[in-house]
Amino acid sequence: MSQEVDFLILGQGLAGSLMAWELIARGQRVRVVDREEEATSSKVAGGLVSPISGGQLALTWRVDEWLPVAVQRYRDIEAAMGGAVRFYHEVPVVRFFRDEKERGQYEKRCVDQAYARYVSAAPDELSYEPAIFAPSHGGVEIAQGGFLEVREFLAAVRAWLVEKDAYQVAEFRESGLEKEESAGMRWAGDVTIAKGIIYCQGWEVCQGGGPFSWVPITPNKGELLTLESKDLPVDRIYNGGMWVSPRSDGRFRAGATYGRDTDPPGPTEAGREQIEAGLRRWCRASYQVCGKEAAFRPVVRGRKPVLGTHPEDPRFAILNGLGSKGVLYGPALAAMLADHLLRGEAIDPEVDVRRFWK
Repeated sequence: MSQEVDFLILGQGLAGSLMAWELIARGQRVRVVDREEEATSSKVAGGLVSPISGGQLALTWRVDEWLPVAVQRYRDIEAAMGGAVRFYHEVPVVRFFRDEKERGQYEKRCVDQAYARYVSAAPDELSYEPAIFAPSHGGVEIAQGGFLEVREFLAAVRAWLVEKDAYQVAEFRESGLEKEESAGMRWAGDVTIAKGIIYCQGWEVCQGGGPFSWVPITPNKGELLTLESKDLPVDRIYNGGMWVSPRSDGRFRAGATYGRDTDPPGPTEAGREQIEAGLRRWCRASYQVCGKEAAFRPVVRGRKPVLGTHPEDPRFAILNGLGSKGVLYGPALAAMLADHLLRGEAIDPEVDVRRFWK
């Protein structure tokens, strides 16, 4: 049966799910196409949010702007799905300093009030159970952190899309796309696309000669572990180079590694050893590894996401490269692209895909 939609969205990872939500909320007819692979960067992602991050212990890029939008959007989606389950959990982040240099970075930055308002416990106020945690250089507790249970979130959004007849399991191929002189296009012979196609496929957007093959996105392998532990607290995320985050099922996620595009797919023993070695630097908790996962993240040159329309054919749009902070950035950027596509509002130059054009 043929179907006419306003937008075809390629990929039902975090970017594609948030994009579908924004467009449907604005009254658009959407079809999301996904291959339903088990190990994707979104499904494997830790989903962490921390207002202070990185080795420099700096404020996360535009956190004041992105964080309120992200929290509100996840609450909106939870409410639309009945409100019985929460996917986004607000918990503090305890950041253990890896060395004296990091402690020094904190001491330089803590005098800035914009920074200090995200600190809920300074080093001399930080409390933890020494039988479980043994950091050599102290740490700081960061307020307004949290985590999204991404795999569960994606499954719920998928079910919601299915109910709306807005989801299709398929392999999108450029060869199946018929471009007409008018604004419309047709895909796979039976889906008429009135307004455009949005590419949310992760690093594979650069493969196969598609319209965004010129965007500098490279795959970066990451591995994570699932842990069972009776010792670890469930009300904090702990990070000391490697991190441990609770889950609503009582288990924990731990990670993450940063590999190369040439690394073999799938979890490895070397990845497990790297994560556990990082944990042993500050964690004394007893635990059992009950799961290993790996996937390739899409990393954009310059580490900022890309969104916008193609410079030569605005029927093609992209939202991609959300990276390790995609849970924080994704909601606001999806809304930005929706406003651009439907109302012609400008894309922020910092994230505009056109910054890489020729």
